[in-house]
Amino acid sequence: MHTLHAVTLKLLTMDETVVALFDDLAAQFDELSIHVCPSDSQARLAIAQQPPDILFIDEDLGHDVVCRTIRYVREKLCQDWLPIVTLSDSAEVHHAISADVPGHIDFAIPKPLTVAALRERQSALRRMVALRRISRSALDRVSEGVIVIDERGAIRSFNGAAEALFGWSAAEVTGRNISMLLPPGHSERHDSYLDNYHRSGKAQIIGVGRVEDAMRKDGSRFRMHLTVADISDSTARRFVGVVRDLTLHLQRDELEAMTRHDSLTGLPNRAYVNEALEALVQRWSENPDDSAAQFSVLFCDLDHFKPVNDRHGHRVGDEVLKAVAQRLRQSVSGKDFVARLAGDEFLILLHGVSDEAAARSVADRLSAAIRQPIGIGELQVSVGLSIGVATVRDTGADAQRLMEHADQGMYHAKKSRSSRGAAQVSPP
Repeated sequence: MHTLHAVTLKLLTMDETVVALFDDLAAQFDELSIHVCPSDSQARLAIAQQPPDILFIDEDLGHDVVCRTIRYVREKLCQDWLPIVTLSDSAEVHHAISADVPGHIDFAIPKPLTVAALRERQSALRRMVALRRISRSALDRVSEGVIVIDERGAIRSFNGAAEALFGWSAAEVTGRNISMLLPPGHSERHDSYLDNYHRSGKAQIIGVGRVEDAMRKDGSRFRMHLTVADISDSTARRFVGVVRDLTLHLQRDELEAMTRHDSLTGLPNRAYVNEALEALVQRWSENPDDSAAQFSVLFCDLDHFKPVNDRHGHRVGDEVLKAVAQRLRQSVSGKDFVARLAGDEFLILLHGVSDEAAARSVADRLSAAIRQPIGIGELQVSVGLSIGVATVRDTGADAQRLMEHADQGMYHAKKSRSSRGAAQVSPP
């Protein structure tokens, strides 16, 4: 058995006959309640305080009163969901009113009224109310914030997820400009996008998902993913924005980045290196003749770093490591992978480098860059770089062997010519 929801009607009329007919209708349905408003000012106040499920307006009140009330409900209160029904005894009057408030009247009931006619219309109206309730309930249950605005940027609809996300209730934001949900600077840009779309039809934001800053009721900011769609029809210009909070997503990304990057230099760490190296090995093993799949490994260790650390302390040592990391990044191409393994050990994956000579040339360039004095305050610190080289073409598709061979090459370089930091290629 389905539960019948109560339906509240507000009736704007001064016709006692109409009031009596509606009272008779209410007496036949326990779930139906009727609030009669004899003037448009009373009707506007009553609707603003407690919107009904259906609004009936008697067109005999006059063209201006009817249109003024309808505009107030639709434009001032932004009540797009509220069914508006007019009671009309003149087709000519009704057409004139409809022309002045196009698309705002849901339908008209001809006068003179009878209880039978009202009862017949009541079923259709109850169905309309039920469908609108279901639609609003469905919107309130989706996980994303759904916000509908008009061509002026005024908020027309604000679902439950949007309330939870921004901290405002739907009643607090309805009718206000969408800019209240955006930080200063962002709101002006959004308004310019909307104005430009109205003028030129060029969709800078329509249909394009993007990440924006948003602002809660308490003034706190968060990052949101926003997608805007134009849902206008012949009766009204409307835009719907679907908002997703990126806070947890960004926190997960930040946490993942922290677990895969060195906190001092910002370079990828050993765990990230292992992932990247395994991926390169897999790609090369699938197509070893592809020039794009070739790569080399440079295992780097600083020379003379321990004396710097011992003499000047860890603060200076940390600044040296950060400077070295920056120089290494600047000395290779953007597609190459520079990582800090531990302490003063670094590793570089050179993409597209397939032979020893090319890898050694890069290693020499890196050594020269690191040998340049590093300024830290008034200090001038000098360190060197020993580098071991291993190429996948010579070593084969084995990540561990590549690391071991490059490490051995670095050890030989440090042992034989540590002062100059010469690169060594370990035999496969």
